Amino acid sequence: MEWLGIHVPDELKEELKKSDDILEKSVQICLNIATELTAFCIERSIPFGFNIESVAIRKAEIEASIYLANGIGQMLKDKGVRKSSEGNDCEVINGQQKNTRYVG
Repeated sequence: MEWLGIHVPDELKEELKKSDDILEKSVQICLNIATELTAFCIERSIPFGFNIESVAIRKAEIEASIYLANGIGQMLKDKGVRKSSEGNDCEVINGQQKNTRYVG
């Protein structure tokens, strides 16, 4: 992610390196951050949203981004922040899975 200009703390890099499955650990960390961010924003009535994209070509990483998008969507539904929608939570644009949901 650093090649995209995203800073990754050294502690997080080490945690990922030590994990048995870096992709699974990354998804779990993202879900935890989304849950914490959601609670923080709800408590303070701050509008928030998530943008989830796969920037990789590996099938496992693309599937992980879909899992992440659906997991966050479900978490938002469970918290009553997002209404259920018909169909798939994700859409594919130009061959890339994308899911952008803004909650306010």
